[in-house]
Amino acid sequence: MDTQPGGGASRGSFLARRGIGKDVAVLALARFFETVAAGVVVPILPLFLVGLSPGPFAGLPEETLTGIVFFAFGVAMTAGQYVFGRLADRAGRYKPGLLVGIGSFALLSLTYVRIESYVSLLGVRFLQGAALGLSISCIWAILVERSSETKRGASMGFYTSVQMLGLAAGPLLGGWVTELWGERAAFLAAAGLGGLTGLLMALLVRDVQASPARDRVVAENGTPASVFLYLATAVFTQVFAVTMIIAYFPYYAREFGARPGELAVVFSVLVLARFLFQYPFGVLSDRFGRKPFLVGGLVSMLPIMAGLAFAGSVRSLVLFRALQGAATAAVVASAYALAGDRSDPGRRASQLGIVGMGFTAGVTAGPLFAGLLVRLGRPVPFLLAAAAAAAVAVLVGVAVGESRGASVAVLPPSDTRVVQSTLRE
Repeated sequence: MDTQPGGGASRGSFLARRGIGKDVAVLALARFFETVAAGVVVPILPLFLVGLSPGPFAGLPEETLTGIVFFAFGVAMTAGQYVFGRLADRAGRYKPGLLVGIGSFALLSLTYVRIESYVSLLGVRFLQGAALGLSISCIWAILVERSSETKRGASMGFYTSVQMLGLAAGPLLGGWVTELWGERAAFLAAAGLGGLTGLLMALLVRDVQASPARDRVVAENGTPASVFLYLATAVFTQVFAVTMIIAYFPYYAREFGARPGELAVVFSVLVLARFLFQYPFGVLSDRFGRKPFLVGGLVSMLPIMAGLAFAGSVRSLVLFRALQGAATAAVVASAYALAGDRSDPGRRASQLGIVGMGFTAGVTAGPLFAGLLVRLGRPVPFLLAAAAAAAVAVLVGVAVGESRGASVAVLPPSDTRVVQSTLRE
């Protein structure tokens, strides 16, 4: 039977005809359940923390408290991806990290039902962020090894689309369960889904084995970190602009009368749009290069953020969030595909961890930034984020070269000679 790279799927299968191997599909399924588990608590936490003892944080507005909670989670996940990614690269195995990460997340989810203080909530969120950082860095490394180089945009687009479907389903499930059975049931659902994810990973995910001799040679002449830093900057800016809306949830509940279920829709419509557009953009980036989607997605944030800044109803929020989702799909799919093209064997977890750090740093900084600056006026954080997106679009347009498949980003001459020498070898 004919096989596709990275998965053994038959050539005639539905996914294989679209460049998606069996292993990529399995990883996407596991990541789906992981993101559902992580997303269940998103619409709950901004309202849950209001009833907790504030301790040393007494006197801070709800928006700021919300931003700090997501900041703690994001800092731990950001650092965890790079630190744990380096450790996994050195160990030469990634599946154990997957299992430890998601298992720890599930166990920590059980502790929510006992939390009574804001400080305790911060501690649990920090540990959960670190656990997911470990899991994410390992799953990206396996994904790149199992995906076909010439179809990496399609593979990354498919994987991240399924991931976005999970992120959309998680908050919707959390809002629905909370309205029917309360917060305790939602927290238990997050723990149960985390356990299910761990079981799927243990049974279905195949590990990859490192080749120390080969990896040592590649590491000596590999891709410079600047390539991944450029991509991380683009991803950070996009996700930063997307996640700041979380800090506004108490405001929308108070001023728009938005219920938890409606807030879940505002959050989830973006990830649903990413689900629809990420795979097509990934396929197009395989054909036409990554740069048009990186730059175009960032530029499109200018009118979108202006619309969110002056939105006057839940309905208008949903509209502009859907447009945000399409723009984010363009940026993220192309950025991760290029990162996969340029990552080196034996260093994939740490190199992709740099781009992942951009993603989680954006998740971290967005709510905190909005929570701190909303006092200057509701539109101010949105408009500043729009200006940042425009600036980064110029930076990426100048610093990152065109790419087709596994082409090379524009680098300084000395770096370019090193990369070309490596490719010839």
